[in-house]
Amino acid sequence: MKLERKARKKLWEFPHNFQCSIIGTCLTLAEARKVGRKFGVVSDDPTQLDATVHSFIVREASKQSLVSTHVCNLLNRKFEGMIRKASAADTPPKVLAFWREACDSGLVPSGYWAALTCPALDEEGMIRIFSDVHMLSHINGSNNVVLMRRLAHTEKVLEENLEKQTELQRRSAMREQDLRKKIEIETTKNAVARQQLEGRVEDPSPHYQQTTNSLETKLQKLELQTNKLSHELCERNRELAAARNILKVRDEEIADLRRLLASHDRRLNTAIVPAQEDVHPAIDGMQFLYVGGRPQTKIRIQNLVQEQGAELVCHDGGKTKTSICALKTLIESSHAVFMPVNKVSHASAVETKRLCRQCNKPFITMKSCSMACFQQALLQLEAYTGDDPKVADQPAAE
Repeated sequence: MKLERKARKKLWEFPHNFQCSIIGTCLTLAEARKVGRKFGVVSDDPTQLDATVHSFIVREASKQSLVSTHVCNLLNRKFEGMIRKASAADTPPKVLAFWREACDSGLVPSGYWAALTCPALDEEGMIRIFSDVHMLSHINGSNNVVLMRRLAHTEKVLEENLEKQTELQRRSAMREQDLRKKIEIETTKNAVARQQLEGRVEDPSPHYQQTTNSLETKLQKLELQTNKLSHELCERNRELAAARNILKVRDEEIADLRRLLASHDRRLNTAIVPAQEDVHPAIDGMQFLYVGGRPQTKIRIQNLVQEQGAELVCHDGGKTKTSICALKTLIESSHAVFMPVNKVSHASAVETKRLCRQCNKPFITMKSCSMACFQQALLQLEAYTGDDPKVADQPAAE
């Protein structure tokens, strides 16, 4: 059934919470920063400028304003080709088919905007497309973590191999130098022996034949030794060439991995739906445990959790027997455990993980103790447990 609406949707006409998904997926960081500069967005913390700009654009995009009109026109110009292609879809199924084709072709940002603003799309189809983009963020995030771990492991192995190859080259160079010196010495001895032999050819001494035989024997031994040293030098040169080839192959492997990681980063930047202040997992009435971290950040995180109707208990991750007993009690009474890995000892991390497995509690690690990482961890908890975070039956993967 065709919809009566003929005009394409404007950015501010979408339901609540859609603007964050659209801005995060369809605008690159560079484009968002340019919009922020145009409308004078500043941040006291330079590291949070991108988040500040994103929040500003999302807030303004929910209503008709100069900012929302500017961004809407920007997206229409940027994705003009895909919008023309989507205009051929005059029923909701055709719009969904257009969206699936765009996803399969890797054209998520342009396909997302063109499909959502298509007049033929109904509310059910709009929610379906919104959910697809939301799941892309989890898929790309997991793939990126795996690639980063592979790259870190490969770099470590390559560093170890490089140290070994460097030591091998150093030893080979020293051995080559020693061999060259020995060859020079033996060559000099040979020349001296030949001169002595030639000088005695016409010697009428009765011991001439005996001396000649002795010198010839010595000369043969020196020539054999010289040949042996030359062969060893060739072997060392071949080993050095093989080591250099191995290093070249390793360098190419790490370059390939870096390019692959960069490709996934670019796809993540264009397809992932950033966290927003207005959308949170349902955690009302729950209790969480936060192990480690910074005191200042803990207060901000506690306030965030309390605003959503939940409670956050903090533990310093101490290694005393009393502290460990208290840690186990807190874990048993918590729905999930969060830990910033950059602000806790290795021993505390291992012990906390063990207790979480023992108590069958979700254990979620964060790469830092920032507010953004904690918000992402809450979304990760929701992904582990489905619609209801209270029913988790296994710890979350680190």
